[in-house]
Amino acid sequence: MTLRLTPCSCGLQYLVRMNRAPWMRLVPTRRHYFCAKCKQPQFLPRRAFASWWLPRAVGEDSTDTKPRLDAATRGSRMRALR
Repeated sequence: MTLRLTPCSCGLQYLVRMNRAPWMRLVPTRRHYFCAKCKQPQFLPRRAFASWWLPRAVGEDSTDTKPRLDAATRGSRMRALR
């Protein structure tokens, strides 16, 4: 069985994250996935799933990956870290 470098057409809901082999750690921008539907291992870029995994507010720029915190949330997080 070959390792796919592009996502299969089954859909992201069927992908399961797998542990990477030692040689896969040489490419830190990719993750090892397994499709439960078509049973194919896949070595895919991790940023390809950012827009699918993280919910976005209506009108928010999908290219912005930095989380935005309001003043109240930022203050409570800083107190929790102390």
